[in-house]
Amino acid sequence: MGSASRRLVVVSLVGCGLLVGPSLAGCGKGHTTDDAGPGMVDASMPVDAGPMMVDSGPIPPPCPIEGALSLPMDEVSGRVSGMSANPSTTCTPHSGAGGPEHLYSLHVDEHTGVRLTATSTAETVLAVRTACDDPLSELACSSPEALRLPGADTVVNTILEPGDYFVLVDVYAFGVGGDYTVALETFDAAPNGTCASATPVVDGTVLMGESTEGAGTATVVCDGVPPSEGELLWYSITMPTLTRLTVLGTGLFDLHVSIRPTPYTETTLSTSCDDMSAGTVVPGPTSDDSTSAPLALPFAFDFFGDAVTHYSVSSNGIAQLWPSSRAAGSADYNNIPLPSPGAPLGLVAPLWDDLVPGMGASVRTLVSGTGSSRRLTVEWSNWMYISDGRGALLTFQAKLFETTGVIEFHYCSMGTADPEYHAGASATVGLQNLTGTDGVLHSFDTPASVSVTTALRFTPAP
Repeated sequence: MGSASRRLVVVSLVGCGLLVGPSLAGCGKGHTTDDAGPGMVDASMPVDAGPMMVDSGPIPPPCPIEGALSLPMDEVSGRVSGMSANPSTTCTPHSGAGGPEHLYSLHVDEHTGVRLTATSTAETVLAVRTACDDPLSELACSSPEALRLPGADTVVNTILEPGDYFVLVDVYAFGVGGDYTVALETFDAAPNGTCASATPVVDGTVLMGESTEGAGTATVVCDGVPPSEGELLWYSITMPTLTRLTVLGTGLFDLHVSIRPTPYTETTLSTSCDDMSAGTVVPGPTSDDSTSAPLALPFAFDFFGDAVTHYSVSSNGIAQLWPSSRAAGSADYNNIPLPSPGAPLGLVAPLWDDLVPGMGASVRTLVSGTGSSRRLTVEWSNWMYISDGRGALLTFQAKLFETTGVIEFHYCSMGTADPEYHAGASATVGLQNLTGTDGVLHSFDTPASVSVTTALRFTPAP
């Protein structure tokens, strides 16, 4: 057979991948080889009509597009029914999500606030993506809280930089359909309403009268910062190594920025639980939400740069360090992130949670070593989560080292029925200073954040 010449189109479109074919209907506007710009490929070539045939018909795009939304105001309507052809959204990640969906293209010419409101007879999800078939490219997704009210409006407020986007209208459940209307309107966007437009700040920056008016909500990860809920403003800062950033916002709001040396460096080591058979039982923490009286430390110890002389122990997986014996330990079971003045002060928290004693439960202390190389070990043995009906027994230790000021957490037994839950899913792990203004947070309500094979070491800054 002879050969025939055919012009093909090769174009890379955001969210539509690399497409080859004479038709790109439904996935944006392509360019032919006559107007190929930078990065375009001239695909004019002889095509063998033999076994390697090129279909002269259109190649279906990965994302059929229902239509386009236009700024500053627009409205579209439709009915979604049948099964999903697109991966679930980030705000409906579980297996029940992924019902039918429609996609609309959206072009933005400048930094713009966009509000999308969906009214539907079904439980509807709205999402904004840069890639039509990739949930990980989502910049905003409606809160799953809205899904608890079928028929209620679903709203997304987001701020978009110039570019091309896709709006996804999804139905929460498989195979469920419904009529919908999506209304688009714009609002005056805060200048630092996106990660890309973050306001630069430095040590000592004070910004008075900041406000979240004009802020959007987002699910995007910004430079490794996990997704957050609520109205977001973004600030950027360059920090030296081994320093920490403290940002305090008050009112509507004044922003104060300070950079300080990191008080402790956190590292890991292999678990090595001390034999506590010769230890001393601590009186006091023997029942739910109980604590000991202040006890004298066996050696001088510095904590966040402050000299401490006494400690107390709570049944809820914490010890507290004190500058004198005139102190009252906390039995607070409601763990929160650190640092916070609302958390127990002088906090040493290997596993701050609501714990109750199991069979043979105790808190013991043991002083080991000689000279100026002694260590104090506090062990919580055979304690349980109050909300855990499986009776998993937890044993863990906190160790304080003389001279170096090092603190270690060792996890000896954390239950096996549900390893992720038992290993930190509802606990706070970390340290906090005597005033609640500085701390080191290892984890807060994080599954599998501690391990029976790995201990945590906190070394004071030089």
